[in-house]
Amino acid sequence: SPDYHQRSRVTAARELFVLAGLMVAAAVPMIIEVMADRGGSVSQVFGALWHDATSAFTGEIMNATPADRAALTGPVLAGLAFVVIGILPICVFFVVTFVQEPERHEKSTVPLLEGAKIVWRNGPMRRVLMIALLVIFGESFRNAVSLFFIRDIIGIPTIGAAYFFYFIAGLGAIPFWLWLGRKIGKHRAFLCTLVTVAIVSGINFFLENGDYLPFFLLFIIKGFCFGGLQFLPVAMLADVVDVDTARSGSKRAGTYFAVLGLTEKLAIALGTGISLNVVGLLGFDPSGGITGSTDIGVLSLRIVYCGGPILFYGLAMKLIWNYPLTPQRHQRLRERIERRNARLAQLDAR
Repeated sequence: SPDYHQRSRVTAARELFVLAGLMVAAAVPMIIEVMADRGGSVSQVFGALWHDATSAFTGEIMNATPADRAALTGPVLAGLAFVVIGILPICVFFVVTFVQEPERHEKSTVPLLEGAKIVWRNGPMRRVLMIALLVIFGESFRNAVSLFFIRDIIGIPTIGAAYFFYFIAGLGAIPFWLWLGRKIGKHRAFLCTLVTVAIVSGINFFLENGDYLPFFLLFIIKGFCFGGLQFLPVAMLADVVDVDTARSGSKRAGTYFAVLGLTEKLAIALGTGISLNVVGLLGFDPSGGITGSTDIGVLSLRIVYCGGPILFYGLAMKLIWNYPLTPQRHQRLRERIERRNARLAQLDAR
């Protein structure tokens, strides 16, 4: 879609289905685990899942005995396979039946170096790439050690079914981030998500062992921001492509999205690898937990989990604050593109 706000709705719809898929993928192992431990009907299984999720807020989760997941590997894989086999044909049917094919354009292959030069000449694209690199690096930097922080700092053996609240918060928040993006611009809305997650990370730094309720309330707030963190940068990238189209007349969205995908994968690999190596080198032992780690190692775990996102999100916020591609400028770009397309259509008609 060429519309500034419609692009946000398109990417938000994509993220909504991603979150729904994550919920299903997370639900299957938990349902099989509950049925293996406690059995019962479907209603009893979902009742047990709800109990497991809410117990994270009360600290009752500490009394739970983690299941032997190694023995459930086969049933879990079989359950996931049946879900995929059942859902995939239905999804494909709806796609090929109801989703219209876009207008076909003449294909052109862009060499790797030429594509890199095209992207680099686009100032807003350079900024979006730096923002994506910093945000995803910061998120991966924290996610790599999240299990250890939850287990060893907060004292929760398994976060388990509480992820349902996380994903439900993310799903429920998507309309809010869409509304906010329409009111103040998608880059400002994205800035709000980063500020919120940075504040949550800062508060997490001061939590101690046994602070179950504060941690999970902050966990849900982060889940509320999750959807916005995922779809708003992609919607911003779609606008950036119009800068190149207005300058060159070419439609090279594929090149731009490929470069963004490469940047995201690079950020994930670097963030995960550096984070784990930092806490390991400073004396944190995942197998031994707090008792088997040095004081500096435990402190480094806190700093990496809480301080990493604050640092890298802060750098990204500076780039977003004066982001040049506002809704008003994008509207002028679209008008320029439409005028060019109209002139070309008149020439073709002669």
